[in-house]
Amino acid sequence: MARPEKQGLDYFPFPVDFFDNEVIDGISGAFGKDGEMVAIKLLCAIYRKGYYLEWNDLTQSQLSKKVQISKEDVNVIVGKLIEWNYFDKSLYESYKILTSEDIQDTFFIATKRRKKMGKLPFLVNAYNNTSSEGVNVYNNPPSRGVNDDISTQSKVNQSKVKKSKLNNNNSPITQNSADFPTTDKKSKDDFKSVIDLYKRKIDYNPKYKDKNVLEKKFNRLVDGGTSYLEATNIVKMAINISAKYQAKNINYIATILDNWDKKELYSLSDVMNYVEPKKKDKPKFEHIHFDEDNALF
Repeated sequence: MARPEKQGLDYFPFPVDFFDNEVIDGISGAFGKDGEMVAIKLLCAIYRKGYYLEWNDLTQSQLSKKVQISKEDVNVIVGKLIEWNYFDKSLYESYKILTSEDIQDTFFIATKRRKKMGKLPFLVNAYNNTSSEGVNVYNNPPSRGVNDDISTQSKVNQSKVKKSKLNNNNSPITQNSADFPTTDKKSKDDFKSVIDLYKRKIDYNPKYKDKNVLEKKFNRLVDGGTSYLEATNIVKMAINISAKYQAKNINYIATILDNWDKKELYSLSDVMNYVEPKKKDKPKFEHIHFDEDNALF
């Protein structure tokens, strides 16, 4: 007998700073432990089924029983989670569906080795544009990480990613070509690829403020006349350098980008000429000083 197709996850990554998330922190302040438990129980219910949950009367009653508060209180808490964009507002208003971009990213990374997944409804793209139409796994965008090779759940934190290489002080940085877009389209998809790289090399569950810093640096380059493609690759270069030196925090990346901005390096070629050493010179990015006392946060 064929093994039934698995829909949800057996486990999912729970970030150690979950309770420091600004929305969860707000929910905790407004509703105490009941609010926190509602959020956690909802995540478990969503991942058990896949990457979204139908918010109907039955689901509300089940959650009410598990958390031991009234259904009315449950709905008030969920309403705040939606209002504060913990769940995608558009999908909820249109289809009474609870999901989010981060939830879907986690799910698709965890299931990228499954052989078949069939239709994938209610997808949220990088900037909250939604789709209620089913998407076939074979046509699914590569940024979602869906692969049809093997029908088992992969371990999220054990995926192998090609690393940027620096053989010695006299060798240039070799970038993985898959990290960089090859077309210059003026789209927020370019910035989404920056966040994807940050998740792979710096922090799988980036804080909202980390994303905000990266977006500000990206927009500063674009506003200054740098093309979307160049801005994307410049920010990615900073991320790769930070990962190379195990300085895996947003402040170090921001310091690198600020340093390049002060030196008026506004194109990828300018950055590469500055970063890559000349014959006997040491890589110049090693001279970047990060002062913890002047950290962004």
